[in-house]
Amino acid sequence: MKKFLIPFLFLISTFTLSAQAFMTPITLRVDINQLAGVGINTHISVSSNVMSWSSTPMDDSDGDGIYEKTIYVGSAAGQETEFLYAFQLQTSVGMLIKMMYEGSEINECLYDGSDDGYGGFGKVRKLLVPSQIPSDFIVSTCWDECTTTCEPDPIPGCIDPSALNYNEEANTDDGSCVDIGNAVLVSAQDIYGVHGECADVWNISTP
Repeated sequence: MKKFLIPFLFLISTFTLSAQAFMTPITLRVDINQLAGVGINTHISVSSNVMSWSSTPMDDSDGDGIYEKTIYVGSAAGQETEFLYAFQLQTSVGMLIKMMYEGSEINECLYDGSDDGYGGFGKVRKLLVPSQIPSDFIVSTCWDECTTTCEPDPIPGCIDPSALNYNEEANTDDGSCVDIGNAVLVSAQDIYGVHGECADVWNISTP
């Protein structure tokens, strides 16, 4: 009996190890730093065809605006596996809960997933997973884009911190900066507030 059990247990162990060997870990990363007006309490989740399109939260514990999640994709030896996934963003804007989905623009990396069982909003991404890939396989992307170099939406304004009209929210110089050294005080007048305090109002122009 013992002679029979040993080969049997060996076969079970071999089958288990083989099954684990074909579970491929894929770390998905999505960068949302280029998004403007996202709000607070932002959460990113991902759903995929290997999880029956159920939604699972992604992690940004370091607060760098790049969310990630590792998903294990089963693959057969010598065959590619089609992995489909979709990102969803939830955030608070004032008293409102705002939902965002990828696919607002026409991008070659985003597809209609309805034929693949995806019934959510937005579009999906596709990835062909080979049977043998590195253990640290990472897929990085920018929200709603097909690139890993995330560029923020342009916000025109004065981006010189030393200027009189510096705009800390601007990221694109529009040539409107006013040098404090060139500002000229052209008038000052006293006005009275509600409680009669005296206040100076300065009108500033450039030469």
